[in-house]
Amino acid sequence: MKALKKMAFSTAVFLCLNGFTKTSNLIEKLNSPANKEKLNFISQTEKTFNKVELLHLGKKSFQKRIKLINEAENFIYHTVPYWHNDEKGNEIYKAFFKKKEQNPDIDLKLIMDWSSNITASDPLGKKIYNRINKVFRGNVLRWNHPNWLRQWSLKIAENHVHEKMLIVDGKSLIIGGMNNGTSYYGQGPESWHDTDLYIEGPAALKGAKIFSKVNALGNYLKDYKNKVPISRKKRIWLFQKSMFPGSEKIYYPSKHYKISHKRGRLEKAVRDSLKELEYLDEDTLIKEEEGKTPVRLIYDNPLINYKLDNKNKLQKFNKTIDTVEFILKHSKNEAIFIIPYFTLTKNFQNILLKAQKRGVQIKVLTNSIKSMDYFPEFMHNAMIYSYKKLLQNGAQIYEWQGHEGLKDLERVHNCKIPDSFWPGSTIHSKLAIFDDQVSMVSSHNFNLRSEKYNSEITALIEDRAFTKNIKSIFYKAVSDKQPRKRKITCGKLKLDYPQQTKLIKFSDIRSHFKKGKRFKVKIPHLLRRYL
Repeated sequence: MKALKKMAFSTAVFLCLNGFTKTSNLIEKLNSPANKEKLNFISQTEKTFNKVELLHLGKKSFQKRIKLINEAENFIYHTVPYWHNDEKGNEIYKAFFKKKEQNPDIDLKLIMDWSSNITASDPLGKKIYNRINKVFRGNVLRWNHPNWLRQWSLKIAENHVHEKMLIVDGKSLIIGGMNNGTSYYGQGPESWHDTDLYIEGPAALKGAKIFSKVNALGNYLKDYKNKVPISRKKRIWLFQKSMFPGSEKIYYPSKHYKISHKRGRLEKAVRDSLKELEYLDEDTLIKEEEGKTPVRLIYDNPLINYKLDNKNKLQKFNKTIDTVEFILKHSKNEAIFIIPYFTLTKNFQNILLKAQKRGVQIKVLTNSIKSMDYFPEFMHNAMIYSYKKLLQNGAQIYEWQGHEGLKDLERVHNCKIPDSFWPGSTIHSKLAIFDDQVSMVSSHNFNLRSEKYNSEITALIEDRAFTKNIKSIFYKAVSDKQPRKRKITCGKLKLDYPQQTKLIKFSDIRSHFKKGKRFKVKIPHLLRRYL
């Protein structure tokens, strides 16, 4: 009888803990055979097991990058949209210069966005670009430059490279939000709030292969003598077939085009680019079983991300956003996003709204007008347009307050705050957390530009401990109690840490939607492809 009572008690406890709470095992759900196959299909990648490290804030990422560059033996592949001619930008340059002197045979390749020189105030290349190009021995691809003279290259607001990758010897990989510059890697009042991810293992080789294929595609397209099909459908089909063989059968299920030999040379160019990496598959990587963290590396490119719909028309898609949608459908409790520029597409807004209505609490940390890095009023108005429906349906949106509070303390008390206390003047991290179990670290801003017009790289991590570390970044910022507990040093004074975020209510933005004023948020919203 005692045994039966004990069993009944244990069963009751189990049901209380598992049956009558909202606790869900998201990782187990995603690893069921059906869901795993579906996720493989949506993301067009499979998970591998790796060693990972969160590199939050620039100092940590900068130190890791310098270390990797110094230790490189065979090659360094680097994708960075913008390389600035400032203190940290030049320190990264010097690290590459020193490595090239020590090892003249090392293979250095670089992909930058074509607009990098303009963004870095170096249009003629005299400040830093020409020096970079010399160190990389001309192996610098300026992605989709207008001088490619392709029809899509003249649409200067579209088809930008935005992923950030540093790949060393096919063994180590850093991805995330950081470009090369002091704002990203520095400390102090002008530094940014940004986050990278270090990966060691098979995912690094996947990153190297992605880089090699993108580099091959770009070098093929920049030579206008290399022909591509005039038909847009045939061209995209060829890009898919060349870059990711087999994907064209998924996105063009009933189509098989005949491509002339001259226009079919792209496949060979991409295949040849991968031959340099063949030796890595066997004996140079850490063994997969040594890594403990499951990682999926998801790559999006707007030149390739199209599929035929039921009416035989081209439809753009985004693997990162589709993956978020799939994970949200299996989430039960909450989804947290850190999004620098909250200018959402209608598609992504609806994905978040559906999850919120289903009972998943949506929480977002984004920039305020105080912390925005460019055109603050205009950009913030564009973001407010995306706030409306989400706030009305119960989503929580927090705005980052930047460094104004800390600067006020310095002025009021006439003292100096050490560099290590500054948390980031503007949010540039791109993070997502699902049910405290699954997370994303990305270059993807989860906004219209990233969804429609930029190439992006995302790491999806199915690991509770790692996700807990990412979530702490969010809660350290939004907690009402944390700032009062934390103290900040200002000269000889110990002061209370100012509130880092503000929870936005619909009443805070209601006035923007009154008649006669709505155009102030509507016009920036319509122009968000340029933001």
